[in-house]
Amino acid sequence: MKKIILTLTVISHTLYSAPAYSHLREFQNADGTTFYATPKGNHKFNYIQTQDGSILKYNTTTKNFEFGKIVGKKIVPNGEVYRGVIKNTTQILHQEDLIKLQQKL
Repeated sequence: MKKIILTLTVISHTLYSAPAYSHLREFQNADGTTFYATPKGNHKFNYIQTQDGSILKYNTTTKNFEFGKIVGKKIVPNGEVYRGVIKNTTQILHQEDLIKLQQKL
């Protein structure tokens, strides 16, 4: 009986901490605009990366994908909805920023 419980615990833990499905897929914002991006990370540290390299987070309040920003040790939405066109690159989270953040974790 103990072996069964231990086996089920290990299996459930492995499934819970599985990495994101990291293949290109289509996402949709609340207004119906769509774009293609790749999910990255796992259940604790996750984001999506667009084909143009932008890092996005889903905002559960607005139901939109927004540019990500680093706050502490997390990536959070910055309030600017991604529409497939980049206007100001100084406010955009880049891959180099993610590498620095992951080193802190």
